[in-house]
Amino acid sequence: MEIRQIKDNEKALVQDLRDYSFTSVYKGEKLEDFQYWLENSHVLGGFIEGELAGQVFIFPLNMTLRNQNHAMGGIGFVATDPIFRNRGVMKQLMIASLVQMRENKQVISVLAPYSVSFYRYFGWELFNDILHFEIQEKQFPQTARNQDVVKRMSFQKVDSTILKEVQEFHNRYAEKTEGCMKRTSAWWSRIIKRQLDGHIAVFYESNRVAGYIRYDIRDLCFTIHDYYSENYSVEEAIWRYVFSHASSIDKVRGVVSIEQRFMLSFAEPQIKQQRKQETMLRIVDVYAFFTQLTLPKDISFYIQVLDTFAPWNEGVFHIHKGSVEKVIIKPPTRILTISIQHLASLVAGYETIEQLLYRQCVQVDGEIISEINQLFPKSNCFFNEYF
Repeated sequence: MEIRQIKDNEKALVQDLRDYSFTSVYKGEKLEDFQYWLENSHVLGGFIEGELAGQVFIFPLNMTLRNQNHAMGGIGFVATDPIFRNRGVMKQLMIASLVQMRENKQVISVLAPYSVSFYRYFGWELFNDILHFEIQEKQFPQTARNQDVVKRMSFQKVDSTILKEVQEFHNRYAEKTEGCMKRTSAWWSRIIKRQLDGHIAVFYESNRVAGYIRYDIRDLCFTIHDYYSENYSVEEAIWRYVFSHASSIDKVRGVVSIEQRFMLSFAEPQIKQQRKQETMLRIVDVYAFFTQLTLPKDISFYIQVLDTFAPWNEGVFHIHKGSVEKVIIKPPTRILTISIQHLASLVAGYETIEQLLYRQCVQVDGEIISEINQLFPKSNCFFNEYF
């Protein structure tokens, strides 16, 4: 088997394998978008006897984690030709993707798993709960009249000024929100091309953007795909806007951060809700990741990382006086021993050290638990992107 980057004259093979492996064939705007990312991502192929047996895209993305925006490799369009199944194609591609992301200085990686257990094996772990909700017509609240400042933009007719304002707001929001991704113009182009019947409603306070929703209306359903607000008054304005469509819809669906409690303001707050885990995180380069963090100067302990598929992560790291150092000798005390996937869960704040200890996922000296919690307090990431 040969694992390498796809050549220009092989890109049609990548598109054919994607179309065969997934449920739809890309045409029109979606095909144009796919071809853009085929050109601008790092695409690895696995070849057997000269034939493309499998492929992995590495998107050049980013994500905010522990108050720092990091370069992130988004894994997408993972596919193996059924002819070559059970020959280790995807295993070799996943290992190669880790090497490539490290070379790209992408210190973390995110993917949407078709199988959680498969990607856990390679070091990714769930880190992000999101809330899917549905509000039936009989639950629509009565909203007070108010002179909200709202602008609407259709993706069929993009207003460049509004889109720029939304992009700038989103990126300011993403810089201070755990798990959030700053969106480039190319990523907004991708969103628009994949949702041509979509709209954006933008909410203003004091002549500046203070929130927005991205949505579409189909089959009497108002579906919210993005929901971002910087304060409660904007949330109220959002729901006044949504329910102003009551005469033409019979339900509202959407996805929001698990921390959102907008329904508590409704007279009937017991709407349908479902908590889902749809994305997984991996630390690609432990040392590089820690050097990018602002580490407390009053903590000192060791982390022994176990990582089968990224040998550069194997070893002991000393967190000490605001810095990190990889050491040769394993100390007898003040040490946390943790696998790479559980480190991702801990770093993201998805699980605390106490929860991991309870599930027997780590070994840790009790005297450093408070310092670990100081470094990685409980948090709720919100990652709402699709590759």
